[in-house]
Amino acid sequence: MPLFLVAAGETVIVQQTGGSTQIRQRLVDLGLTRGAELHMLKNDPASPLLIALNHDSRLALDRRLAHHILVSLPDTTA
Repeated sequence: MPLFLVAAGETVIVQQTGGSTQIRQRLVDLGLTRGAELHMLKNDPASPLLIALNHDSRLALDRRLAHHILVSLPDTTA
């Protein structure tokens, strides 16, 4: 699912990024790569997403960038 659909309070794992080469590089620069764990702190349609990245960084992410990040719920079967 696209990151912008994740509800506040949910934790997800980055599966894939898309967009132009420039957009993908920007996401890499922010640390938003495959396998990164994201915790949605705030998802208000009128403002940027606020996420915690790998438990140690907080990012305000433009909603347009969030459209290029596909995530899934963590595997809890282990």
